[in-house]
Formats: sequence, structure tokens, C-alpha cells
Amino acid sequence: MTRPALVTLHGLGLSARSFAPMLEHVRTPFDVVGIDLPGFGEARDERWTTVDALRGALVDRIAQEVGERDWMLVGHSVGGRLATLVAASLRDASGRMPRAMALLAPSPPTREPMPAAKRAEMLGWARSGRIDAEAARAFVDANVGAPLDEALDRATVAGVAASDPASWIAWLESGSREDWSEEAGVVDVPLVVVAGEADDALGAAAQPGLHGATYPRARWCALPGTGHLVALERPAETAAAIDERWRDA
Repeated sequence: MTRPALVTLHGLGLSARSFAPMLEHVRTPFDVVGIDLPGFGEARDERWTTVDALRGALVDRIAQEVGERDWMLVGHSVGGRLATLVAASLRDASGRMPRAMALLAPSPPTREPMPAAKRAEMLGWARSGRIDAEAARAFVDANVGAPLDEALDRATVAGVAASDPASWIAWLESGSREDWSEEAGVVDVPLVVVAGEADDALGAAAQPGLHGATYPRARWCALPGTGHLVALERPAETAAAIDERWRDA
């Protein structure tokens, strides 16, 4: 029997490798297709251009990777918005839709509700042409509800510091400010949104208002004491939500 595919898209400063601890807990026998966004992870040497261009590239790549298989789409943070736009593009083109989706602390299809001071601070980390260890440390500390395991913490800080500053800036200055809600419309796919109660603007309390109109079949999973990096902070619970949504789809 052909195994279903699990396609993952990741947030700012993260990569497919970041999801490894969570994927170890996933019980569904997926073939995992981890896609790094331009400027991050294995795609660090690729330059972020526009959300529209990236959406098209992702649709094409996912179609090639998935083929005729059943598949599930998972997106974290920035990757959550892109997952929504990929699903909407497939819907409009009568493409092969995911059987289910999971969005983890996702950015909405509307302009991201980021406080101006936070945006300015994050942009400042990249203005010198590199994201240094101190800035990467500050990013991770600001996005977790409690410290990560020591080895995972080191790897996450190193991954953030390895990010391409130009791609980091492009998302914060332009991509995150764009409103794609009209293009997203309604995506009628079984979905679970996993978010931390200690997250800020993209936390569990905010998510129904950010994504409820887009996803009529959404379930909401709130993780107490958890910040923005839900897959790293609570890998077992995040994996369980993915398995359950797939099973019930």
C-alpha cells in the first residue's frame, strides 16, 4: 500500500530539521516531505522574493512530491500562512487537495498582527547583514513558554543564527504586512490549529478569530504554558493532534 505524504512548511528561522523531535512521535506511517523556505535551513542560499512567487513554487513542488497519494499539509507560523495559500491555490486550480491540514501557531492570511515594537526589534537583529548569536538567543527565548531541552535549544539558536538576513527582512517588511484573505477565501479541509497559551498575537486565544472564517472545519488545540514554537516545546502533543486530525478526516 502506498504511504501518505506529510508535507511540512516551517517558520522564520526554522527548518525541516527543526520538526524532527515532533515527527518521532507521529504514529501515522507518513512519508515526510520537509520543505525549507528560501533563506532558512537547507535553502539558506536561496533568496526570498515575494509571497506570491513562493506560493506558486510551493504548489509546483508539492504536486511533484505528492503525486497521486493522499497527503497532509502542516505549516508553522510563516509556513502556516503559506500552507493556507497553497491549499487555496490548489482549490482554485482543481488540484489534488490535502486530505487534512495542521497549522501550528500560524500566521493568518490577513496582515500578521505583530506589535510594531516587536517588528522593529526583529528587523534590527538582521540590519547588520547577519543575525548574531545574541539575537538568535533573544528570538528563541521570546518564543518559548519554558526553556527547551539543552541540545534542542542549541540547535534551534544555531538555526536562527544561520538564517539569511535578507530573507528575514523581506518577510518582516513586506510579506507579513500583506493581506491575502480575499485570495484565501474558504478552505473546506479538515484542519487542526495547535497554538500555545503563552504565545502573543498568534496564541491559542487569538487563533479562532484569525482562522475561523477561512476554515469551517477547524479544530482548536490549546497548549498551556507553551509559546510560539509549539512543535519544539510540546512535540508529543503536537504529533498527537496531527495523528488525530488525519485519522478523523
